[in-house]
Amino acid sequence: MNDFDRHLSINEISTRYIWSIQSNHSHNLADYVQQVFKEKPQSGSVLQQNQWRFILLSPSRGFLMSESLALPQADAAYNTLLTDISHGYREFCLTGGQPFEFAGLYVSVDLNNTIDKKTGSLRCRLGQYACLLWWDDNTNLHILVERSYAQSFGEYLNHLLLRHHWV
Repeated sequence: MNDFDRHLSINEISTRYIWSIQSNHSHNLADYVQQVFKEKPQSGSVLQQNQWRFILLSPSRGFLMSESLALPQADAAYNTLLTDISHGYREFCLTGGQPFEFAGLYVSVDLNNTIDKKTGSLRCRLGQYACLLWWDDNTNLHILVERSYAQSFGEYLNHLLLRHHWV
């Protein structure tokens, strides 16, 4: 592998809105996703429509992400499922080079079984940090972490990139 193939960069993305969506006794998460995305959600799936992206975390919980504050058109009854959690998370994106190979060195799961998927997500630890990894192609790896440790997480990633000459 030449040095160009290994060049990675880490970018912090600050303009994203994130809502937690959770089923309740009256409304099912799968029904909401079906209405908005016209697809049935599956474990680890990342669905996208226009500016909205949905990540299924469990059968009854997921994250809806958007660049815009506007929510997708859906039955108003589903609004009770949504909680704005944008203030609690920060997103990083590993771009260039081979982000899956790099992350695979430090995550608590085997990424080799997941990178063949065009899109996907998984919850894991990267080093000592709990995070959500997601991707919608094989060139960018997005990492969602709690805001309370986002600064130290970013510094940790930069340190790893420098230590292993990935920059």
